[in-house]
Amino acid sequence: MAIRLLFILVFANLSFAQELKVITPESYLNENSSLEREAIVDFIVHQFDGKKVSQAELDKLWNDKEIRKKQHLARFQIINQKLYAETMDISRIYFLKLLEYLDNFVKRYKINDVDFIVYARDEITPNNNIEEELLRIPAFMMSKNLKASYEQDKLLMPDAHIIKKHWGIVSNEIKKENTLSPWDKKINKIFWRGASTGGAAEHMYNISNFDKFARLKLVFLSKLYPDLIDAKMNRFADFSTDQDGKSLRNILSILFGNDKIYIKEVDHLKYKYLIAIDGNTCPWVRVPWIMLSNSVLVKQETQKIEWFYPAIKPYVHYVPVKEDLTDIFAQIEWMKANDEKVKEISENAQKFVNNELMPENIDAQMAIILNEYSKIQQDKRIVATITPADDVISIKAFILVIGNRIKKYFWNLFH
Repeated sequence: MAIRLLFILVFANLSFAQELKVITPESYLNENSSLEREAIVDFIVHQFDGKKVSQAELDKLWNDKEIRKKQHLARFQIINQKLYAETMDISRIYFLKLLEYLDNFVKRYKINDVDFIVYARDEITPNNNIEEELLRIPAFMMSKNLKASYEQDKLLMPDAHIIKKHWGIVSNEIKKENTLSPWDKKINKIFWRGASTGGAAEHMYNISNFDKFARLKLVFLSKLYPDLIDAKMNRFADFSTDQDGKSLRNILSILFGNDKIYIKEVDHLKYKYLIAIDGNTCPWVRVPWIMLSNSVLVKQETQKIEWFYPAIKPYVHYVPVKEDLTDIFAQIEWMKANDEKVKEISENAQKFVNNELMPENIDAQMAIILNEYSKIQQDKRIVATITPADDVISIKAFILVIGNRIKKYFWNLFH
């Protein structure tokens, strides 16, 4: 009986292993050898060039509690297809999204044993007290600023929003809306709604530097030229807590009111020109869903990038505007004078997202990223040193997350 039970267990494990999808750069390219896919795979593979890391080095970074807390570090280990995970604050939304995704992901894709750290935040916050040596240890971000010394050599993986199930839902809604909002019926305006992020890393929004923030510039331009631009902030963040910050908020409230109405992605599609402007980092999933729509992406050109950015090109997949928006009116004129070309750009973008950024593509690219990362790990054997994911996803953890979210809600409500 015992031998029979052992046979069943072994057979079940073998069947499970056979069901796991095996993705390599070569097999993924064989499915579709487009130039865009080649650019994505090339970036994924070569971002690991010249890098190596050991568990001892990861431990050195992980054991520095100041860095772990300040930079919102999350650590994940995948060993024998089992996920382990830890972070200082399990209520952090990016950690929870990564945890949920990876827990499901390892059940479907063959991943070599890995131990990796993710900066579960938008950007790395400079701090003179933090040892630069520790920040140089290979770790993942979900986007990075090539101008920031702490971020230049970081590794990239898909961001916490595009790995969510919600991306699949939104993409289907947008595809449906594309049929209901034909190009010729769209409003010829630049349209944007978003938060006043972008001041967290270096300097906060206040009276003395408000003109340095592209999102705020766009909102002011909308007030001055409403026939060309419709832009509003529906959430205020990153304002300094001193009188200068409070004064700026008061001015904005007087000029624009307190419009906190959330506008769904599909409701943007009645406008022809949809702009994406960086906040603390890249606008993340805003870029893919605009590209998937049958409106056109107007993209601010900056040094902040995601893993797929090397594959998209100006005037092919999007219409560029300068980082400081000084050419925005010239670009509006160009788009109006070249309507057929702009429509073609929109169609190119839709094709790109359909071929390269659908949920199954994101999964395949994540598999390649983690398996390529495993090649730079110097340990002969990866050892589990953190908490099994099943224990992290527990009733106790759930209660803590809900408690922290309620606390944050009331804090935002009264401040």
